[in-house]
Amino acid sequence: MALVHTTNTPVRVPQFSDTPHNFVTLNADYLRAVPDEIDRLGCGRAVLLVSASLERATDRIRKLEAALGNRLVAKKVGVQAHTPYADVLDLARKLHASQADIVVSVGGSSYTDAAKIALLVHSSLQYPDFSASAMDTLLATHSDNGDITPSNALKAPLLKLIVVPTTLSAAEYHVGCGATHPETHMKVVFMHPRCAADSVLLDPALCTDTPQRLWLGTGMRAVDHCVEALCTELATRSVEASAEQGLRHLVPGLLACARDGADVAARGACQAGAWKAMETGHQWIPLGASHAIGHQMGAVACVPHGETSCVMLPAVMKYNKGVNRARQERVARIMWEAGGGAFEAHGLTRGTADAGDLIKDLVKTLGLPTTLGEVGVTEERQLDRIAEYTLADIWGKTNPRRIDNKEQVRDILRMAA
Repeated sequence: MALVHTTNTPVRVPQFSDTPHNFVTLNADYLRAVPDEIDRLGCGRAVLLVSASLERATDRIRKLEAALGNRLVAKKVGVQAHTPYADVLDLARKLHASQADIVVSVGGSSYTDAAKIALLVHSSLQYPDFSASAMDTLLATHSDNGDITPSNALKAPLLKLIVVPTTLSAAEYHVGCGATHPETHMKVVFMHPRCAADSVLLDPALCTDTPQRLWLGTGMRAVDHCVEALCTELATRSVEASAEQGLRHLVPGLLACARDGADVAARGACQAGAWKAMETGHQWIPLGASHAIGHQMGAVACVPHGETSCVMLPAVMKYNKGVNRARQERVARIMWEAGGGAFEAHGLTRGTADAGDLIKDLVKTLGLPTTLGEVGVTEERQLDRIAEYTLADIWGKTNPRRIDNKEQVRDILRMAA
């Protein structure tokens, strides 16, 4: 299967086959591409939402501000992990006050989701009632089979959105977005068919400033997207093909990044893989327990979503193996072929090591956590709440091996202990 990342030249293409107006640019130079995209989209009043670490530790954001010139009308620095309501509402108020016509998000998935939800708040709620209770009226509803329905109170975003991602979680391509509720601390979902970014700019050189653990961890989140898509009978053939392509980029790309954090080509390969992984999100294919538990573990215990995948995906694969063995064998075959001998070098053998074993070995090779204890999730109260909230998650009931009660979730959590 041909790889999509084969050149260092910027390449601008539609994000998906049925999104002719939503673009992704691979190998972008963010300093040139952001002003150009603002102009192409017919905008001139930009609000920057930027990574606190890039703002404080580098000159990347200062250079972008200079490149934007008088296009820049306001800026918000920092979003807390898992996108608290408070950050969404703060950004929405800035959009209203500045009379912005476009948001430019430079950061990880918490930033992307904050921008997407703030656009929905801005278009759907009447200022000054930008409040948590008003946000609740915009929440999506979902059924046990993974179908999701947008709130009738939602209106399409009025502003454009450019995302310059600095991690591999890839929320920018998705019409759904999540935030952490201020009272329940549960991860909740908003969704609108026009919620995805208008333009995604993938600058692999910019991402060399992303902390290595964050980069590799969110890369495992992208691996999780691919693997759970390949392991569900609900996936379409196009989703399966795209997920395989994503995995074939991500496995060697992450291994190369772990060896050399300054490898720009490897960063670009990972970005291409994360993009291909999101065909499943674009088609809204219901995923499984790794995602469902991960959503809620992040909200309850403040574990980064990438690291929830590191801990939970191998355990979920073992839990599900009895019902989707053939699909897991496909995942294993792809990983053996994409690993370039890495798994064999660690003593794993074909026919003995299964997909769960290979994923766990990849996580260990990247220097990331593989157990709940390593991410600080050991308290009974935490585990019980995660299990309870998983059942109410959008993908809590769509795991290949059906989950109907908390004890089944606890079984999986015990496998990851």
